[in-house]
Formats: sequence, C-alpha cells, structure tokens
Amino acid sequence: MATGRQPYLQETVSSDCEIVPTGDGRTFHFRVKLSSLPPAQHPYKRQWTRLAGCCCCATYLSSTCNIAVALDVPCKLGYKVSTHMVLLDKTGSPLPWMGRRIPVPVNTSFPRCMDNCYALQARREDVEANCLVDNYFVVLCSLDIDWTPPAAILDLGHDLVMMLGKQDLTDVSFDVGGESFSAHRLVLAAQSPVFRAELYGPMAESKMASITIQDMEASTFRSMLHYMYHGSLPDAGKGDGASTLAECQHLLVAADRYGLDRLKKNCEDRLCANGITIESVVSLLELAEDHFCARLKAKCFDFLADGDNFKIVGTSAEYLQVMQMSPTLLVEARNMLKMPHGESTIMEPPASSGAQQPLDLGHHLAMMSSKQDLTDVSFDVGGESFSAHCLVLAARSPVFRTELYGPMAETKTTSITIQDMEASTFRSMLHYMYHRSLPNTDRNDVSPTMAADYKHRLVAADRYGVKELKKICEDMLCDSGIMIDNVVSMLELAEDHACLKLKAVCLDFLADGEIFMMVATSAEYLRLMESFPSLLVEMQNRFKLVHEESTTMNPGAHKKSRVC
Repeated sequence: MATGRQPYLQETVSSDCEIVPTGDGRTFHFRVKLSSLPPAQHPYKRQWTRLAGCCCCATYLSSTCNIAVALDVPCKLGYKVSTHMVLLDKTGSPLPWMGRRIPVPVNTSFPRCMDNCYALQARREDVEANCLVDNYFVVLCSLDIDWTPPAAILDLGHDLVMMLGKQDLTDVSFDVGGESFSAHRLVLAAQSPVFRAELYGPMAESKMASITIQDMEASTFRSMLHYMYHGSLPDAGKGDGASTLAECQHLLVAADRYGLDRLKKNCEDRLCANGITIESVVSLLELAEDHFCARLKAKCFDFLADGDNFKIVGTSAEYLQVMQMSPTLLVEARNMLKMPHGESTIMEPPASSGAQQPLDLGHHLAMMSSKQDLTDVSFDVGGESFSAHCLVLAARSPVFRTELYGPMAETKTTSITIQDMEASTFRSMLHYMYHRSLPNTDRNDVSPTMAADYKHRLVAADRYGVKELKKICEDMLCDSGIMIDNVVSMLELAEDHACLKLKAVCLDFLADGEIFMMVATSAEYLRLMESFPSLLVEMQNRFKLVHEESTTMNPGAHKKSRVC
C-alpha cells in the first residue's frame, strides 16, 4: 500500500475493502464487502492509494437503508482537482443512474477534513440487486487534475493601478519632462518617505494639486510610478542594450532621490549582472560612489582588477576626469588594485538568492491603517472604532465609493456609524479589502460557529458590493456541508442574497426523500415557505425533474416504495 497517510486520519484500514488498479494511471476500482452494519466504534471502512501522483482515500459507510462511498484527495495541491465515482454492475459496466452525489459531510461519520471529495450514496437494496457478486460490489474511482497554474489573485495594487489608468479619484499630478502624470497621494506616501513629506508635510507641495519635477526624464518617472503601484518594473526588453543600461542608471538615481530602497537595489542588481563593460565601468563606478552602491562598486573594481581591462580603461579621458573629481575614489582604487585579484577590501553585500518578491502595496496600506497613519475616515461598528483610507475602500467597494466620494451625506463627515453589523464581521471585511484574504481561514473548520461567521460575512459583502468576498463565503458554506439542522437557514440566506450555487446545493440535499421528510415537518421550514412562495414552486419543479430523471434512467425504481 502506498505511503503518505495524512496525520489527521488515524482510522484502521479495513480488510473488507481493497484497491484494485486498472492500469491507466487515473482510475482504480474500490472493491467493498457489503456486510451488516459495522461496529459503532468503526463506522466506516477505508483504503489508501496513489493516483496521478496524489494520495487518495476511498471510504465506505453503510446504514440500514443506504450505502455511501467517498473518494478524497486530502492534500492541497494548488491545482484544480476533480474526483468522480460510479457504481459498476455485475458485469463491470458503469451504472450512472444508480445513486446520487451528496454534499460532504452529510453524515457525521464521514471525516470533516475532505478538500477534493466526491461522495456517492445509493440505496442498499439497489446495490444488492444490481451490483453484488460474492457479497462484494465495485466502484470505479477516477481523478483528473488540471495542471494549469491557478490564476493570480488580483491584489489591492491592481485595483489602484486600474484606477490610475483611468485617472479615477487621483488627487495630484506631476509635470515631468513636458509630460503630465496623475497619481494618488496615499499610494505615493505609502511607498516613498520623500513623497510622504512632500504631499502630507509642511512643504509647499502639500498644498499644490500639480507639482513640477526637475532633472528627471518622463520615461524614468513613468517607470518609477509603475513600480510604486505594481511592485515591479515594466518590461524593459524593448530597445538596445545601451539604452536599457542608461534607463536603469537613471532609475537608480530616481529611486535614491525618493527613498525607494527596494527599487534602488533592483536597479543595482541589474547593473551588476549585465551592465559592466569597458565602455560603462567608469560611469557605473561614479554612479556607485555618488549613490552609495557598495555592491556595484565592488563589481566595478573586480572588473578593473583584470590587467587587460584596466589598460584600456585607465588610459581613457573619462577615467582621468572621474579620478580627478573624486580623490577618495582614486585612493580606494589604488588600494584595491594592490590586492591580489579576487581579494576585495570592500565589504560587498550578499547578492539576492533570487528575484525579489513584488512590493505588496495592500500590506503597506494595511500596516498604515492599523497605526491610523494617514487614515481619513473612521467607522463605529458594534461599539468598536475602525480607521481606514477612503481611497482603499472606494477601490474595493462601489457602495463605499458612493458613500465616501459621492453626493451622499457621508462625504461630509470623517466618522460613519454602521448599523446591523457585528464588529468582528466588519473587521473581517476590512481585512479582506486591504489583504484580499480573510484572517485565520481554516477550510477544514466546519463548526457551526465558523459557518455563522461566513453567513455574516456573506451578508456584509453583499451589502457593500464586495463580490469576490461574497463568492468566497458562498463557496465555503457549500463546502462546509449542508446538514439537516442548517439547510433551511442556508436556503433562506441563498434566497435573500441571490446565491445561486448555495441554493442549488441546498435543493440537491433536500432531493433525498428521507432527508426532506425530516426537514419539511419543521416549523422553520413552514415559515420559510410562507415567506418565499416562489421558492416552493422552484422546489416542486426541481423535485419533479429529479424524479423524472431517476425514472428514465432506472425504470424499475418507481416500483420501490418502501421507506426505511
């Protein structure tokens, strides 16, 4: 048997079931002995195997009336995983009409940690009549993996970039080299201490809507602005090597001028890797001296330590001019070239082990929000106060955008009270708008408390038009398992907030006759049907369709009316 058991599953593997390979690499047979009800302490039987490089778990659960099987891939692969199961008849042919897929977990006997799970339930008597051979039945299990890398999550920086491209809510402009650039003060202040002082400090620029920047080319400012929003440089693959080298030098000077240390290091690393030649070494040495680039200076001296290189460079007018203007650099060069080649006296910073991670603009703004740094709006929610940036909220929520920048009353105040929402819910929504993720999310936690949290978050996300957060909450509620105790409230939530996926999952759950009998006799169900008459019609049509499909696929099914 394959290794790779998950630590949270400690059940004993049963000898009454086995994995039978099929040989095609993406399917296997799960052969199970149909026995009487298992002991209470071991309610299900399980086997493990590996398929398509993944650890797979096949589980069997039996009750008085039904049998259920599940195929689970517990590991989080980062790719889309699709699982499927179908019962086989006595000759080994698939029976797609037999059984139905059920939400996971419906029965508490199933593990509550299934990430990519397919669960199939069938009537015990149907299995006995159509599938049993020597008291065993067989399920064909299959696994498909979409190896396409998951799409990158669009962060707060992306939203602000889109707004920048449309000059949406920009509040400052720059005249650079005859071109005009619009931007958001908050973004520039979050990335650059110099821009922060200029735009929010006592300097004259803080009062100006348009600022002129001298001694900089428009292309350089454009690249620097791109970096401050994206956290990366624009594609520099256009043009020849000399022009690219010059652009990188100009950008390093601009980054040093505005305190963009990571951009400065990025430029320095590029020049060290590709920029040092006979023609460029002197200008790069001067650049390193003027802007305190120790690593670039060390690389230049290493290049000059080669005698053939130094013969050419040392006799150039450019070299003589630089050394005359920088006597200390001349002394440093003299001492350096006395050393044996490779024994630099300059403490060179270690090179980066790989490409730097892009700057997370959302993280910077979130840190500023937590410190109430440059925040310009506060919210009173459930007795707690939360500070935020109007620009961030407007970038994330069309409702906040209208409230904070539109003609509504909130645009005239810096403090807003939000009714009918808990503080914890608003905190989670605010965290999502800055980080594009929810705090402390555990997809394996399907407790009633966690489900209630996601319900509140879904309602808040729908209220403020944060569609991606609403979808995340809906998916989590669908995956956490619809149960008899919560299906009515879930269905009401889906109807109130137009959650089509959640509604479909609830209706599929109720399509089981035994489950529906238990739910439909509750006062909660009667109240829901009275409040939403259209939902009752939708359920009637849905159940009628399920019945017709079942009768068509299994002509003998309608004759079996016994209810366990």
